[in-house]
Amino acid sequence: MANCFRRCALALGLLHCAFVLPTSESALSTQSGAGGAAAPQMADYYALMADYIRRDTPISRCLEQRRRGAPPLPLAPDGSLISVGVEGSGHHLVEGINYSLCHSVPDRKGRSRCGLQQSFPSGWRWRASANVLPAEAMPVDCTPPPPAGVTFLVLLRDPVDTFASAMGRHFQRAGQRPTELSSGSPAVNDTFAKELEAHYEGWRRVSRCVQTIPCNRTWFLSYELLVKFPQAHAPTLAALFAVGEDNPHIQRFVNALERRANSMRKGRQVAPGASKAASPLSYTQRKLAVKLFNLTRSWNEEAAQLPWARKPLLAQSAASTKASAPLMPQLTAPPWFDDCYATSIESIATGTSLSTSRCLLAWRKATTTWFYDINHALDVFPSQPQV
Repeated sequence: MANCFRRCALALGLLHCAFVLPTSESALSTQSGAGGAAAPQMADYYALMADYIRRDTPISRCLEQRRRGAPPLPLAPDGSLISVGVEGSGHHLVEGINYSLCHSVPDRKGRSRCGLQQSFPSGWRWRASANVLPAEAMPVDCTPPPPAGVTFLVLLRDPVDTFASAMGRHFQRAGQRPTELSSGSPAVNDTFAKELEAHYEGWRRVSRCVQTIPCNRTWFLSYELLVKFPQAHAPTLAALFAVGEDNPHIQRFVNALERRANSMRKGRQVAPGASKAASPLSYTQRKLAVKLFNLTRSWNEEAAQLPWARKPLLAQSAASTKASAPLMPQLTAPPWFDDCYATSIESIATGTSLSTSRCLLAWRKATTTWFYDINHALDVFPSQPQV
C-alpha cells in the first residue's frame, strides 16, 4: 500500500494538520489492495487508518487483526454504545447519527443523542478548587471486564486540535476574571497549566481504555478522516450498527458530512493572484486567538507587579531569590508568548491578520512539540504532524 503523506498548511483559514490522500474512492481502493477477507468494502477505511495511526501500537495491531479477517462485534440489538474520547475529539459529531441506530430513546425534554458519552476530563470541581486535582475529577475509566452488551467507539483526533477545542470552550481564566462556572463557583484554579494537565490526563485515560477493552468490542473513528472522507466510513458505520450501507440514517449522516467537506474545500480555494494570507480565520480560531492574546497580557501584568521580576535574576542575591523560587517557573514564557503578545484584538476581529496567524502557528508548533515529546507521547496519538 502506497504511503500517504501528512502536512500542515498555514493559510489562515487552514491552521490545522491535513492529509494528502487520494480524493477518489477508486484511488483509495487501488492503494489498499484487497482490503482483507473480513470486509473488503471497508478497505478504504483501513487504508486511511493505516496511515493515520502510528505503527506498532494497540490500535494499529487491533486494526490489522480486523483487516486480516477478525471483524469486531457489531452493536447488539439490546446493547449500548459508549463513545470514549477526550474533550474535543468528536462526541457531538457522533451524536448526529440517528439515535435509533444506537438503540437510544429521547429524554424527558425530547433531546436525543446516539449512545452514551465517556468524555475526559469531566466535571468542573477541579477548575473551581485549588485542592482538587484534575485526575480526581475524571469519569470512571474502562475497568476490566467491560460491561456485557456494551460496544465502545473510541474517538481519535490530533491532541493539539482537541486541546484547542477544549481551550476555546472551557478555559475560563483568560479574558474575564473572576468568571463564574456552570456550578456557580469562581474559576480560581483554572489556569492554562491546569487545563493542559487535565487534558493530557484525559488522553492517558483513553490510552488505558484502549489497552483494557477487548479488540473485538472496540471500534475506532478518526475525526479528521471522518469529516474529510465521510463516504469511505459509510461501510464501517453500517457494520458497527449492523445495518446496510444504504440505510437512510447512515446515508443522511454521511451526506451531511460530505456537504460540509465540500463547503470547506470551496472556502479554502483562493482566487488566482490573491494572497492566501487574506483567507479569514474561522470562528474557533479567532476564539482561541483572543484567549491567547488575553493570556499573554495577563501574564505580563502579573509579572510587572513583582518587583524582583523586573530585575535580571542573576543580579539578585541568593537571599532575595530564595523566597521567589516557587514563582520562577511561572515567569518562563512559552515559545508562542511574543507572537501572541504582538497581535491585537482588532487584528483578530478582522480574521485576516498575519500577526494573528503567526500567533496561532507558534502556539500550535509549541503545543505539538509538547504532546509528542518523548515524555508525553501516547500510543493513542495519531502520527506526528509536521509543523
